[in-house]
Amino acid sequence: MPRGVRVEGAAVTYPDILAARRALRSHPDGAVVRAINQATPRDGETTCALLAVDPARRSGWARFEDGRLNAWGVLSASAAVGIDLLMAGVHTLAIEVHTHPRSQRTAVSLAESRMVWETCARLRNATVERVNSQTWQGALGIGGTSERRKRLAQALALNAARHAGHVVREIPKDAADAVCIGLWWIRREWRKGR
Repeated sequence: MPRGVRVEGAAVTYPDILAARRALRSHPDGAVVRAINQATPRDGETTCALLAVDPARRSGWARFEDGRLNAWGVLSASAAVGIDLLMAGVHTLAIEVHTHPRSQRTAVSLAESRMVWETCARLRNATVERVNSQTWQGALGIGGTSERRKRLAQALALNAARHAGHVVREIPKDAADAVCIGLWWIRREWRKGR
């Protein structure tokens, strides 16, 4: 994503952001509210951003601005206000598609979560790009056992967060996967532009 790209005429207004923030203050998870406040644009700001998501009942998300990790977290798929607020200024939603869910119940739950994220993105005219886990994990060299993949994804996410200037000790697993999905997308787009 080129530096300094701006999206004019974002669908969200500053009063919308303030109203959503007020609604989220009562949310029991204060960390989610702080992360969303950090990730959303301020008055007069419209940015070209990437939102990467690992969908589930509690979805991991990572927001990138100008190719750098801005914020990350875990958000319930039922928190539509929070999801919509995260979409402010987002140009592209990169979302994981699970190709081999453990059960039919899991498959339905993942599809419902993905649908909520994709619907919010489309309502804001963001491009939706689906990626399966084997694609982004293979491109980033994440392989092996489930435990090894988890450790490697968290290490890559921590490295991206530190590189972006964040002081952090740990990133939740779902958020780490979302960070890695975002890193995969940025790397792929950079290679296309070469």
